[in-house]
Amino acid sequence: MGDTMKIKAHIYAMYMEHSKDFYYTTTDTLLDDKSALIFIETKELEFDAIPRDVLINRTVDAYRAEQSRVRAEAQTNVNKLQKTINTMLAIENKAQA
Repeated sequence: MGDTMKIKAHIYAMYMEHSKDFYYTTTDTLLDDKSALIFIETKELEFDAIPRDVLINRTVDAYRAEQSRVRAEAQTNVNKLQKTINTMLAIENKAQA
């Protein structure tokens, strides 16, 4: 694989009212005491870096997926606008008839 990488993960817990249980999460920075998250501990994690070409391919795949999502959302908006335009033109044509 690649080089060994090290990161610090700050572990927090938060009580979730809807599930009546705790949810655990991590951040890469320490949060201030005003957060609803309860600090648990900090761990240093080691992992093998993914090769650059694999990272590039995964990033491109993610961008393509986002591109498809944005296109679909845009097409939905275009369809809504077209429907409104058609409705307005139909009303106008009835008024002129």
